Order: sequence, then C-alpha cells, then structure tokens
Amino acid sequence: MRRPACILAALLAILLAGAAVRAQAPQTISPDRANAQTTDGGFRRAYQNPYLDHALGGYAQTSCKAAIPIAVARTQRIFPWFDEERAPQFSFHANAALDTPASPWAGGYYLRDRHIVYVQHVPVLLDQGRLLQTMQHECVHAALALAGSARLPLWLEEGCALYFSGQEILRAPEGSRTARTLAELEANIQTLSAQNDQAAWEEVRASHAQARRIVSLLAGRLGAMHCVNFLRVLKNGTPFAQALASYYALEVRELYAWL
Repeated sequence: MRRPACILAALLAILLAGAAVRAQAPQTISPDRANAQTTDGGFRRAYQNPYLDHALGGYAQTSCKAAIPIAVARTQRIFPWFDEERAPQFSFHANAALDTPASPWAGGYYLRDRHIVYVQHVPVLLDQGRLLQTMQHECVHAALALAGSARLPLWLEEGCALYFSGQEILRAPEGSRTARTLAELEANIQTLSAQNDQAAWEEVRASHAQARRIVSLLAGRLGAMHCVNFLRVLKNGTPFAQALASYYALEVRELYAWL
C-alpha cells in the first residue's frame, strides 16, 4: 500500500523540480509574439506594427519591418537609455510624407512632440543602400530627445546623428559654403535646411560634414561613452562652454581648428 504513495510522491517532486527550472530559465520573445502582446501599448514598442505606405511593394515593406529592431539595437549600444520600450513609432513612405522645405530630398524626420520617425522615399533609400543608416540617424535624434529637455545646438544634433549612425555624407558641390566658427556653422545649417531648394539641400552637406567631424574628434578624444555623457549633461541644461571645459578641458574657440 505504501509503494503507490511513494511513486506518486516521487512523480510530484519531479514535476515541481521541472517547474522550478522553467521558472528560472530566461524567456525569449520573438518579434511576432511581442506584436501580439502590445495591445496595452506598453510592451516592446519598437516591435509594434509600423505604418507602411500601401504604395510600397512587398520587398520594401519586409525590409522596413526587418530594419526596425536592428536600428533600435544599434542605437541602444551607444545610448543605454534607448531601448524597445522607449523607441519611437515608425512610419514608412514611398514618397515625401511631410510638408517641409527639405521633404522632397530628406530621407527621414524625427518628430519630437509625437515621438515618431518618418522614413520617406523608401525605394530610393533601398536602391542606395541607405535605409538602415537613415533609420539609425533618426533613432539617434530620438535618443537625444529622451536624454533631457534642453536643446542642443543644431550643428551638434546633426553631427551626432551622422556620426553615431555611421551615415555617409554625399559629396557637396564645389564652392559650397563652409564655416570658420560654430556660430557660422549653426547659421549655415539653419539657413540652408530651411530653403525649398535642391541646390541648398546639396550645399548643406558641407556643413553636415563639418559638424560630423567635430563630433568624431570629440568621440575619438576620450571615447564614445565619454562623449555620450557629455551630451547627456548638455541635454540636462549645462551650458555648452561649461560642459566642454569640464569634460574635455577645451574652450569653444579651440574647436574652430577642427572645422
């Protein structure tokens, strides 16, 4: 009479041990399963279904969806606070989606107030092999927006987005204006980016190259993470000159030689 009870107790012990092992094992969630669990809007936002323009073909739509987790993961390696939970929504379009001066030529936009990335001219970006870099560029803007409420200088914002996304800059036309000071660099980017003119959009590449050069030299000076911490201090309201002196022992005018 005792033997069945002993067997039952042994089986129960095995089942309980198995449950304990399963409880301790790490759980992985596929993107498809994550999509099914986002009904409350708060679980793995980066894997929520993006908006996909109906004009995009099947290959383009698949490429866009596949690039989202890659762009988010690569951005998170640089900006630790940027993850799936805090990633922006994505909206992919075959043509220009926003009514802005540079929209006919710009590949992407990040809208801070809506925390959404618009990726435009997707077929062109795919043909040029620039879709993923464009998405990473806009993810950097989103990561910086999440770092604090203070505004970065426009040249620094764009320089960071270009450098940390690894985005290539197409060659600017001969004779494009270049800056000798940071104030000139800021004015050039603001002025040229605001014009509804393809020539201006191509000319601003020279200013973008100068901005990226400064960020690359800062990041190379004491490492990328030191540069990220410098940016976070700026985003929390520390004046640029003060932060530059504190983190790099540099004066603003010393950066002019890097232009």
